[in-house]
Amino acid sequence: MYKPWTPSNASCGVFLGVFNHDYKELQESTDISIEAHHSTGTATAVIPNRVSHYFSLKGPSIPIDTACSSSLNAIHSAIQAIDYGDCEMALAGGINLLLTPTRHISFSKMGMLSPTGSCKTFDDSADGYVRGEGAGVVLLKPLAKALADGDSIYGVVKGSAVNHGGRTYTLTYPNPDAQAEVIVAAIERAGIPVQSLSYIEAHGTGTPKGDPIEFNGLMTAFGKLAPEVDKESAWCGLGSVKTNIGHLEAAAGVAGVIKVLLSLKHRQLPPLHNYKALNARITMDGTPFYIVDRLQPWLSRYGHNPLRAGISSFGFGGTNAHVVIEQAPEIEFPEIAQRPCHLICLSARTEAALAHKRRDLLTWLEKNKLTADLPNISATLLLGRDHFDFREAYVVKDIDELMKMLIAIEAEETAGTLKPTALPQFGNTSSSDTHARDNYYRSEQLTEESKTEPEERKYRHQLARETFEKLLYKHDC
Repeated sequence: MYKPWTPSNASCGVFLGVFNHDYKELQESTDISIEAHHSTGTATAVIPNRVSHYFSLKGPSIPIDTACSSSLNAIHSAIQAIDYGDCEMALAGGINLLLTPTRHISFSKMGMLSPTGSCKTFDDSADGYVRGEGAGVVLLKPLAKALADGDSIYGVVKGSAVNHGGRTYTLTYPNPDAQAEVIVAAIERAGIPVQSLSYIEAHGTGTPKGDPIEFNGLMTAFGKLAPEVDKESAWCGLGSVKTNIGHLEAAAGVAGVIKVLLSLKHRQLPPLHNYKALNARITMDGTPFYIVDRLQPWLSRYGHNPLRAGISSFGFGGTNAHVVIEQAPEIEFPEIAQRPCHLICLSARTEAALAHKRRDLLTWLEKNKLTADLPNISATLLLGRDHFDFREAYVVKDIDELMKMLIAIEAEETAGTLKPTALPQFGNTSSSDTHARDNYYRSEQLTEESKTEPEERKYRHQLARETFEKLLYKHDC
């Protein structure tokens, strides 16, 4: 669990795929005067550099532009940086914004875009790709370090590879042999049998020629890795998130990665949207592949093996990337100690923001009351949030009591009768603690008013005094 500022001054790299320069085009295509910040505001390097600067991250900070494979290339580069010791962890992903029509017009004239505005990957009616906007980032760490830190692990990168297609018919024409080679390299680097892969997140742009070429590359790769591979039954599903959200270009690869990670989490494979009939140029009989055309459970082919998937991303300039991801290991979390009460802490930079945060918590609880877990909520607010000067805390025994308190406070604030009780004195205080002290939640007063058992009342007093004392005077929990 990380507070927003936890990585500050850490050896953390930032690798971001970038491709379009629409914002720069907007700035330079008008008659507005050139301002001092124009240079930094339109520089590609500043996209990751600004993240590193804002959070004071000390690892490599690099933009990567290989067109549509940029963000998967960024993940590959981040893994290399961690392996070389350039950083201990890394943020890797990509961003794609569509702010001008320039590339829409250009790609349309090249025949790349779908005239129907619908991505139909592997379908016989596929007629081009659909541009999309989006951004995605994943945090990469060595597995042993993530386990030691108690992180939430969504998946394990087993292997990755990047190459180029070399000379082809044209600059943008795909090379199926090069695509096969990058897939083979990633799987060999992962050190796993190809038969253990049960899903491929395809590049799958939905172009009439591109999809068959990609399928041929997959067939070649699987044939090289396992010439005797079982072709009697289809065991490796194919899909592409582009049919759902469009082609995110510089962020396309990480979009596929995030889809696979969420599929691993839920152990389900979502269907390929807009799929009706297989592209006539593709023959799937006698191959290990099948189209995921319905929502289905994601099952390991051999039962005991972890789920594994490959993700492909191919740039229109010829740079190909492939990543192999494995299901996260099962983690046994320690049993949460049973306590009669829990401390809920809120803080913000202003009084108005604090009230807004209180309302947000109440709204969330109203929607998630049946599944909300009070100990985890308490731990997250204490350990996973920065603590600011405007603060309040609640000592409660269950979700119902917390909601009752929040509703009561909202009613008092609306009526203008809210009069915070002064914080009990724990020692010498500074003027900077005045507001925090004044907004101490009246746990003692509420405890006296409630009909609680002596042991619970004693625990409430102790929790309110000792823990909130740390919150106020150490400015941390």
